[in-house]
Amino acid sequence: MLELLRQPLLSKATALFIGRGDRRNVDAFKLQIQAAGLASRATVKDNLLRLEVPGYLAQCKIGVQISLHENGCRSITEFLRSNLPCVISTSMAGVNPAIINTQTGLAAPDRDLARAISKALAQREKFAPRDWFLAHSGSVNSSRMLNDQLKAIFLERGYLWREDIVP
Repeated sequence: MLELLRQPLLSKATALFIGRGDRRNVDAFKLQIQAAGLASRATVKDNLLRLEVPGYLAQCKIGVQISLHENGCRSITEFLRSNLPCVISTSMAGVNPAIINTQTGLAAPDRDLARAISKALAQREKFAPRDWFLAHSGSVNSSRMLNDQLKAIFLERGYLWREDIVP
C-alpha cells in the first residue's frame, strides 16, 4: 500500500491502516511509513478494540484490502457494513469473487490497483456496499440461500420438498 500511495494517481490520497500486531512490528511499520515520506498521509491505528473499528471506518472514503496474508474476509465485511466501497487485489486468496461487484467495489490485478483505488475514490457515489451487505449477509439471508440451494437439488433429483430448513 505504501508503494501505491507514492504513485501519481494517488499522490493526494491518505490512508488509515488498522490492524493488530506486536508493538515492535507496529513501530517498524511506522518507520517504513516515515522512510517512504508518507508520514503526513498515513495513519496507523493498532490493536483497537473491535467496537472502536466502526468509528474509524466512518472517517474513511473507501476500504482497500490487498494483503496476501491477512484476514481479508473480516476487513471486507467491515468495509461493506460501514458503507465503504472496497478495492481488492485479484491475487488475494480466500475471498469469494462474487462479493466484489458493481455495488460493493472493484477487484483489480496488482498492476492496476492504483487506477482502481483512484476510480473508487472518484466514483464512491455509484456504489451501495451497505445495501448489498444487508441484502446478502446475516443468518436470515444465509439460511434462505442455503434452503433455496437444497430445495433446487432435491427437486432436480426428483425428490419432494416438504418443508424448508428454517421456517
